[in-house]
Amino acid sequence: MPRLILALIFSAIYALPAYAAPTLASARSEARTLAAKKKKFALTVSQLSTANRIKLKSLLAKSGTDADNDGVSDDYESAVGSNLCNSDSDSDGVPDNRDNNEDAPEVEAQGEVVSFDGTTLVVGSTTFTVNDSTVLRPSSLTITAGICVEVKGHADGATNIADRVKQEDCPGGGD
Repeated sequence: MPRLILALIFSAIYALPAYAAPTLASARSEARTLAAKKKKFALTVSQLSTANRIKLKSLLAKSGTDADNDGVSDDYESAVGSNLCNSDSDSDGVPDNRDNNEDAPEVEAQGEVVSFDGTTLVVGSTTFTVNDSTVLRPSSLTITAGICVEVKGHADGATNIADRVKQEDCPGGGD
């Protein structure tokens, strides 16, 4: 019986395929495959709706590497063209992990608040929607008519979404 077991072990060992060390050619092939997959991923991400891009960003947040420690995976940042080494890739004052609008047209306004009802903010002749993702500077900012602000946002269809509202000094020494 021991001879049979020994014979089975030897035959199993010799039946295993030999390990082939990676070659330069195989590494180049893998690099091309990876580059093609990254391009395909970028194309797929670019075709997602804003809502699905936000969901994907959240799903990928804990996967892979995050060179700038902004809570957004390098794979996602690479796919959307963000700067992997800058936690605010588009320098709009909204960190990448809260910025849901990397590719949306930017809308800015600066001046006196004409009106604000808790959701709709009018600065000059530009109307914005303020939501839970809007960053206020300072964070204790209370938006009221008459204060001066700089608003950076993005267009979402026919609606301007305020990404950041920063209080500023008014020309002429007002608020």
